Amino acid sequence: MLYGLYVTRDLGRTWEHATEVGTEVLGLACRGREVAVGGRSRALLVSHDLGAHWTKEPLTDLFTAPSSVSVQATAFDDAGVLDVGFEGLYTDRRGSLFRRSP
Repeated sequence: MLYGLYVTRDLGRTWEHATEVGTEVLGLACRGREVAVGGRSRALLVSHDLGAHWTKEPLTDLFTAPSSVSVQATAFDDAGVLDVGFEGLYTDRRGSLFRRSP
């Protein structure tokens, strides 16, 4: 099984693989042309062009703890701030919330 994000541009008639997140997709957020997707194993990717190109979100660099860290939720607010909630060990805390300005 190939885990990742799939996209349809024709109301579900066909699907294409948009990006690989390594494991299950646990968080997905969209705002305008920007898409954020997260999963287990510290995966957090962002596209600024509706999924044509993907980059590792800089917030991922904060997840230096064990591989048990997983992104559980992603959301954009009205100002374009990306909120990322995760679970697992991060230094001495279990779970936390990070924010990234637009």
